[in-house]
Amino acid sequence: MGMTANDLLQRLRACETVLADCDVGTHGLLSKGQSDIVLAMMSQTTISSDDVGPVTEQVLKFRWADPSQKAALLKMVGSLTRSARPRAKLQDFETLAMFIAEQMWAVLLNDEVDYHSKAALLCDHAVALQLRHPTEPTVGCMIALLLLCTEGPVKARSTSPEYQHDLFVSLKNMLKKRSNIPPVAIIDKLGSDPALFMVQHPDIFAAVFARGGPVRPNVTMAEITVISNSTNLRNRKGGARRPWIRLPVAAAAVVATPSKR
Repeated sequence: MGMTANDLLQRLRACETVLADCDVGTHGLLSKGQSDIVLAMMSQTTISSDDVGPVTEQVLKFRWADPSQKAALLKMVGSLTRSARPRAKLQDFETLAMFIAEQMWAVLLNDEVDYHSKAALLCDHAVALQLRHPTEPTVGCMIALLLLCTEGPVKARSTSPEYQHDLFVSLKNMLKKRSNIPPVAIIDKLGSDPALFMVQHPDIFAAVFARGGPVRPNVTMAEITVISNSTNLRNRKGGARRPWIRLPVAAAAVVATPSKR
């Protein structure tokens, strides 16, 4: 497992203490040993650009025996950000409801199936469609879909901010636990046309919908959007609402009366 910036800073502070307290006779040996330890640790560390300043400052504070030790450490600090992983691009899967097969709708609308089981099923489905890094609106739409299927539109609109936030955290954790498998393809936006998705990603479509393709949603996209836009995602007190209030393009296409439950 790789080291973090905090791990590195903690080790550097320990090194500073060792070098500050040693006597002249052992300073050279200890300085070489500590620099080797830190260099080895840096080779396993990834830091962000924000961490470069504190790490550099810590290295410069040391009483190194040989200037080359300090130079090697500073050079290594400069390479750490180049090896840092770029932040993953968030994926827009707000129209996930349009990519659900009839068999799955039957489970989602089954009153005998609890919310948690439905959420797990929906997360598995989203991950199979290559969702790994959802946008907040995507998670909000997934929660809205689950609430509509489990509680119905009236109750879905009256859930408390605390409950909404708990659902948000729970669903994000569900997705995260399922997202450790590298995606087959990077899909930035799911879109609103399953037929187009089938053309663009035939192998994924065939694997996900082997038992039957997507059908008309059993809830309208307009309902999903209204509930997701009012869902509290940021904090448990409900004090902060999201700045995005918009209808996805797909909503206009499926705002007609949904199939009867």
